[in-house]
Amino acid sequence: MTRKSKVPMICISILFFFSVVLLLICRNNDLFCEWCCRYLSSPIRLISAYFTSILPFSLAEVLVISIIPLVFIVLIALTVSIFKKKFKIFCGFTLMSIMILSSIYILNFGLNYYRTPIEKNLNVKRISPDNEDLISTCNILIDEIEKILPQISFKESGA
Repeated sequence: MTRKSKVPMICISILFFFSVVLLLICRNNDLFCEWCCRYLSSPIRLISAYFTSILPFSLAEVLVISIIPLVFIVLIALTVSIFKKKFKIFCGFTLMSIMILSSIYILNFGLNYYRTPIEKNLNVKRISPDNEDLISTCNILIDEIEKILPQISFKESGA
């Protein structure tokens, strides 16, 4: 392995290490996590939203949806690499792919799990609604839907 071929692996390893350390710090420090989510993670989410805007679903959904095909691709590539005796290259490529996907997930979404809850940020007291509130809300929604129902056109299939 030449020195130039190790550079991507070193950069990806540093990115992965940085994102894991950031996640561990955010788990223990709410204010730092809030700062990271607003100023570090927000531009990354903006860039990823721009790249996934051509798709009818988000980057998180792409990552979840792509897990099953990726598992099959990895299994097929593993079989081929064993027969061609390029197992070391396959392991390095697989490890780099896992590190990239994990870093993207951690920096985009993982930090947000440890943010201060929104009711604390907005100073809102969270209470459970009683049955009367739910019934009145449902009645309001039903009335609104019945008002706009004539404006909705349905196809022959009912959709």
